[in-house]
Amino acid sequence: MDDESELNNKSEELQKFLGKVKRNIIITLSLLFSLLFLLVLCHRFLYSKSYSDCVLKNDAESCYHYASSVANSTFDDQTAHKYYVKACNYGSANGCYMATAGLPMVTEIISPNEKYMMQIKACELGEPFNCLEILFRQKEKAFSKMLYDPVLYKKVYSSVCPESQSGCTFLSDVISENSIEVREHVTTLLNECKKRSSNSKSCTTASLYYLFGVGVKKDRQKATNMIFSPCLLSGDFNSDYCENLVYGFNRLPFDLKSYPELEQTVSFLLRNLEQECSNVSSYDFENRCKYKLNKYQNILCVFNNDCNNQFLNQYEAFVKKQKQQEIENNRVQTEVNKKANDQYRKILAPFIKDIPEDQIENTLSKKCKNGDGIVCGVLAGMYDRGAYVNKNYEKNIEYLKKGCELNELSSCRGLSVKYSVNNKDEDALEIYKQLCDNLDQKEECASVAKLYLLNDKFSDKQEQGKEYLKALCDDKSERSQHHCKDITRAVELRDRHREMSPSSGTK
Repeated sequence: MDDESELNNKSEELQKFLGKVKRNIIITLSLLFSLLFLLVLCHRFLYSKSYSDCVLKNDAESCYHYASSVANSTFDDQTAHKYYVKACNYGSANGCYMATAGLPMVTEIISPNEKYMMQIKACELGEPFNCLEILFRQKEKAFSKMLYDPVLYKKVYSSVCPESQSGCTFLSDVISENSIEVREHVTTLLNECKKRSSNSKSCTTASLYYLFGVGVKKDRQKATNMIFSPCLLSGDFNSDYCENLVYGFNRLPFDLKSYPELEQTVSFLLRNLEQECSNVSSYDFENRCKYKLNKYQNILCVFNNDCNNQFLNQYEAFVKKQKQQEIENNRVQTEVNKKANDQYRKILAPFIKDIPEDQIENTLSKKCKNGDGIVCGVLAGMYDRGAYVNKNYEKNIEYLKKGCELNELSSCRGLSVKYSVNNKDEDALEIYKQLCDNLDQKEECASVAKLYLLNDKFSDKQEQGKEYLKALCDDKSERSQHHCKDITRAVELRDRHREMSPSSGTK
C-alpha cells in the first residue's frame, strides 16, 4: 500500500509539474507573439513613412531607407533598385553607391554612362569609396567620351540630376561655358577643404575637378591629395570618413605603397581605436575591435614591416592569463565542493547505514512521512547539496517544511533563512514564532521582536513586539540581555527620529 501511495503521489507531482510547464510555455509564447506583433507594427509604420516621404517630399534619405527595407524584408531587388536610383537622384551618396553596386535579381540595368555619372555624384556627396573607384578604374577616360557628344551628356545628366542639384555641381560645371565661375567654385572648395575635416564633401568634390581637369590643370596626384585631406589635417580628424576611405583601399587592389598618405591615416585610426577599445568588455573587444586592429596593423605592415600590434598582443596575453586563472579557480572550487560533499556524506553516514544507494531516497522519504523530523531535515540537505539525489529546490523546501512541522530545529532555521533571503517576511515571521514559542530559541524570539517593532510591514503589531522584547529582557542569559539592549536602543533611535521629522509637527 505504501508503494502504491508513493506512486500516486509521484504521479500527482508529475502532473502538477507538467501543468506548470505548459502554462509557462503558453505565457512565454503569448509574450513573444505580442512582441513580434508590435515589432511588425513599428516596422510597417517606418516602412510607410519612408515611402511617403520619398514619393511626396522627394527626400533622399527616406528613399534610401525605403529601398533598404524592401531589399531586406521582401527581397524585391527590382523595386529596391528603383528607389536606390531615386535616392541617388535626390542627393543620397548611399543611394548612388547601392544603385551602381548592382543587386542579384535586377534585370533593369542602368547604362554605363549613367553608372559613371552616379559614381561621380556619390564622390561629390562625400563617399570616398566611389572616389577611389573612379581613381583606380581610371573612369575619367570613359566619362570623357560623353563630352564629345553634348546631346548624350545632357540626356544622362537630366536622368541622374532630374530635380535635385545636391551632388551635381561638378557635373554641371563640366559643360559650363563660364570658366571664371568654375575656377571660383574650385577655389571655394579648396578653401573649405583646408578649414576642417568635416568639410569632406568639399575635398571629394575638389578631387573631381583635378581628376578630370575641369577649371584647373588635370592632376591625378592633386586629386588623390584632396581625397586624403580630411584625414591629414593637424588636430582635426574625420574618423567616419577616414574609415570609409581605408575600407575602399581594402576593397580595391591598390598598390598601397604608392599612397604614403594612407600610412598616416591608418596610424591615426589605429591610435583612436586603441584608445576606444582600452575600456570595453571582452565581448565588445572580440566583436568590435579585434578585426579592425588586425586590419589596420596589416596595412601598416606594408609600409614599415611592423606587423605586430602591441595593444592586441597585450590583450591576448591578458585573455590567456584570465582563462588560466578561471581554470585554476574552477579546479580549486571543485576541490572545495568535493571536500564539502565528502564531509556531508560522513554526516549522512549514520542515517543511510545499510541502505542500498538506489533506495536511500525512498527509504528516508518514508521515515520522514512517518514523523521522523530529523530525517526530513537530512533529506532537505540532500536535495540542497545534490548528495545521493539530484539537486531540487522545490524538494528542499518541501522537506524543510515537513521537518519544521515536526519541530525539528535545523529544518525550521533552514526554512526561515530561505524565506528571509527571498524577502518573505510574513512566512519567516511564522517560523521565528514557532521556534521561539515552541522551542524556546532566544535568537528567533529576538527576530520576532525586531520584525514587530522595527519593520513597517508590522506597524500594527507594536504591542506584541513589546511583549516579546519584555520576555527577552526578563531572561537573564547573556544572549537575551544582548538582544534586549540592541533592540531597545534601535526602538529609541527610531522614536527619536520620528519626533524630529517634520511630519510629526515638532519644531
